Amino acid sequence: MDRSTEKDIIVRAGLTTGAYQLSLPKNVVKAILEIKKKYFEYRSGREGEEFERERRKHEEEVKKILSVEGLRNFDETSLLTLANNLYAFRWWTEKDWLLGYWIKGAGGIDKLRKNLEELLYSDRSLAERFNSFRKNVKGVGVAMITEMLAYFDPKTYGVYNRKVKEALLKLGITQTGKSLDINKISISKLTGE
Repeated sequence: MDRSTEKDIIVRAGLTTGAYQLSLPKNVVKAILEIKKKYFEYRSGREGEEFERERRKHEEEVKKILSVEGLRNFDETSLLTLANNLYAFRWWTEKDWLLGYWIKGAGGIDKLRKNLEELLYSDRSLAERFNSFRKNVKGVGVAMITEMLAYFDPKTYGVYNRKVKEALLKLGITQTGKSLDINKISISKLTGE
């Protein structure tokens, strides 16, 4: 179990995120520590252990599909497995329709695969890769793209969706830099472009 102290979090809070410096006020750090404590209590129970097993299973499946080998063999079955393992789409019941929409929106399964390869493995900037993927694959939004990126490389990428924004606001994080207001955040701010 991670036992970070307030001092540890303050020291680590100076992480640079894109072009913006993230500094956390003391009340935010205390809120994070309290939530972290409750989360570890939850994780030590039966429900928390089951959640963690499920999360790891999702992570393993997504990483397998997004690997070089997985993308080499990417087909509609892979796409269905991907959709079934992303939390951004767990509420969708008509996944067959969704897959058809993505495939059609990308111009075919091969073009969808090529766009995934570009998003994950290109040397281009995150902003270029992200914007290209959104432009070339219709029906895929910020939540899905950031979730795939976070599964692909969790030390580099994070998930950004409505729940994350709400959590940041609840913690009291309204500014991530002198000019970046969480309420007005856009994907261009996340990618640094």
